Amino acid sequence: MKKTLLGLLFSAALIATSGLAANAADTPQTPQTPQTSQGTVGFKGGSLTIDNGATDLKGASLDFGTNDIKAAAEDDKYENTNKSAAVSVVDLRGTAEGWSLQVKQNEAFQNKAAVTNKVLTGAILTLNGVLDASASTTGADATVNNGVSLEALNSDKTLMAAPTGKGNGKNVADIKASTLMVPRTTARSQGSYITTLTWSLNAAPVNE
Repeated sequence: MKKTLLGLLFSAALIATSGLAANAADTPQTPQTPQTSQGTVGFKGGSLTIDNGATDLKGASLDFGTNDIKAAAEDDKYENTNKSAAVSVVDLRGTAEGWSLQVKQNEAFQNKAAVTNKVLTGAILTLNGVLDASASTTGADATVNNGVSLEALNSDKTLMAAPTGKGNGKNVADIKASTLMVPRTTARSQGSYITTLTWSLNAAPVNE
């Protein structure tokens, strides 16, 4: 009887120990809550300028060449010979407020050295613009107008504009395809006729 009792107690101990070991191995580990950190970079708003702030805009000058005086049967149309003619707007404000670039012809083409026919009466300058994506900032999205006639002197016309939400970075308007029409009836004197264009940059879109 004693031997039998001891054997039963030993077996019970083995069963209890095995059960404890199994329970410890099967207990799932509690996952840790994910934690976060931050990366920060700040930007300071800059300015809104024409051609990076240049004041003479030499790059936007147009040259219609030296042409023969002749008795023409129709109006003369001259093409600009400055194949790099362009004007740019640089918006570094970081506010996406939009803007507009306007231009006007101050006076008629004049030849101050001429004795007679000092004014190129009826001549019409037309700016033919297109966005130069290769010279502009990636993603440039301003609108450049084609066929901008400066027939009305001292009257602002919009060459390039960006509505609210657009126009950030550098937007370049290529104006090398601009033309000058001179009526066949306009008398001309030897020498150069010159006019002046005034460019205005507005800090918000302009409706025309």
